[in-house]
Amino acid sequence: MVVISRRCYALTAGFLALGGIIACVQTSPPPGSIVLLCGYRHTSESGIDTEFGRIWKTWGPEIQYEIGGLRADVENLLDLRDIVTRKTQSINGHPFKVLMQRQDKMTVIYQDANFEARNVKSDEDVEEVLRMLMTYCSDRWKSVAPMNEC
Repeated sequence: MVVISRRCYALTAGFLALGGIIACVQTSPPPGSIVLLCGYRHTSESGIDTEFGRIWKTWGPEIQYEIGGLRADVENLLDLRDIVTRKTQSINGHPFKVLMQRQDKMTVIYQDANFEARNVKSDEDVEEVLRMLMTYCSDRWKSVAPMNEC
């Protein structure tokens, strides 16, 4: 019979709590001041005129993005038969499109950024992706109106 003392249990609980905090630490800052939810990580690279990277959570959604002037016109590259829902919305006067697709995919398109999410299997996954991407604030918006709320 194994007996675990209360002190050992408290230390284990403390380490588990600390692990939860560590999961929220970002590897590199995401673009456009995107606020990552706990458990998500980010990596990025820069091209000549575009910035691209990945935001992901183990066993959860993975978001690949491309930001900048020479990014692909993703909406016109998608197969129309795969688009289930298409919505145009606006946050603080900045329009964006949300395209829900078959095969657990969704795409969010801002004026200067494309975000393509894969492994979006549940309503909770959709909510997590949108909660993060709704915090995106383009550098272009800041330069046009420095007091602009993002």
